[in-house]
Amino acid sequence: MGGATKPGNRPFAVAGIVVGWLALGLALDDGGGVDRQRLIGAATWLLLIALVLSRVPEASESPVRARVLQRVAQMLAFVDAELGEGPWFAGAEFTAADIMMVFPFTTMRHFLDYDLAPYARIGAYLKRVGERPAYRKAMQIAGPGAKT
Repeated sequence: MGGATKPGNRPFAVAGIVVGWLALGLALDDGGGVDRQRLIGAATWLLLIALVLSRVPEASESPVRARVLQRVAQMLAFVDAELGEGPWFAGAEFTAADIMMVFPFTTMRHFLDYDLAPYARIGAYLKRVGERPAYRKAMQIAGPGAKT
């Protein structure tokens, strides 16, 4: 394997970002308002930061943890509002963006306790994902322990 294909190598990381942009059908500056690659990245990274902080006992009273949890709530409200614009993250079509966003709203919740009940559009989105035949098949393969 050449150096440019090894994880951790800058060309590999840049290639991954470019592939992500292409797969999601996103322009760097589409003028449409919402920067969806930032939305996806922010959701996942904020939740990962909250997860790490939840595992550090000393962080329980930290103002940083409080701020991260506040940002998580803001991000969830923003995502919920954006899902009012269409059934999927890229609008009318199911895309790679939807596949990427399932993780922070399903699997991540097994490791970080947060409530999606106040976010009806996220709940409806997850229901739509769960009704897709390919998703149901993947959940069957994953086994009964894999819950959404």
